[in-house]
Amino acid sequence: MLTSPVVNTYPLSSYTFGTKEPKMEKDTSVADRLARMRVKIP
Repeated sequence: MLTSPVVNTYPLSSYTFGTKEPKMEKDTSVADRLARMRVKIP
């Protein structure tokens, strides 16, 4: 006899949801990022 797996569910009131500030990108393009990495890594 096969049994179905049990999935426990919990009310969403048990969790808190927040927001984060967006991270500012150091580079505006991939080319800028690669150039910065070339300078950083000899």
